[in-house]
Amino acid sequence: MKSSAFLSVLATCTSGAVISARDTAVDVLPSTYSWDVINWQAGLSHGNPNAPQTGWYVFNVSSPETTVDGSTVPAFSAQCRGFAENFPVESPFADCTLSAGEAGSSVLARVYPTGDNTQCHMAVSYLTSGSDGIRNLTGYTTKDWARERAPYNFTITDIEIK
Repeated sequence: MKSSAFLSVLATCTSGAVISARDTAVDVLPSTYSWDVINWQAGLSHGNPNAPQTGWYVFNVSSPETTVDGSTVPAFSAQCRGFAENFPVESPFADCTLSAGEAGSSVLARVYPTGDNTQCHMAVSYLTSGSDGIRNLTGYTTKDWARERAPYNFTITDIEIK
C-alpha cells in the first residue's frame, strides 16, 4: 500500500485529538512491548528554546515482532527525519524510510505542539495490516532538544494501538 494511502488512513484514525490530547478510546500496550530509538537527534533553529521558528529531527526506530490480542504485530525498522515550525513547534506526519518490515506497512513521525518548547514532543506511528484491518500503533516520547549533545539511544514504551 502506498504511503499516501496510509497518510489518509492515519489522518482518519488519529484525528489530531489522539496525538495532542490522547483521550480517545485506545488500547495501551504493555510496557514489555517497546520500540528502540537509535541515534536520536532533534534541534531548534539557533538553539533558542524561548523563540523557536523551526526544528528538525532524525533517528532510527525499530521493534521486534510481538503478539497483541492474539494477532502478530510484525517487526520493523525505519529511519525518520523531518522538520517542524511555528510556535509552538509542530509538524505534519512525515514518511520514514522503512528498511525492514512487512510489505505494505509504513512508519511516520511528527512533532506535536505543546506549551513546552524546551522539549521535543514526538509521535511515531507504525501502520500495518492485521486480520482485523489496518492497525495504527503510535508511540510517544518527550526528549530535550539537542544543544551540544551527541546522538543518543532510548526506548519508547508509551505505545497505543488503535
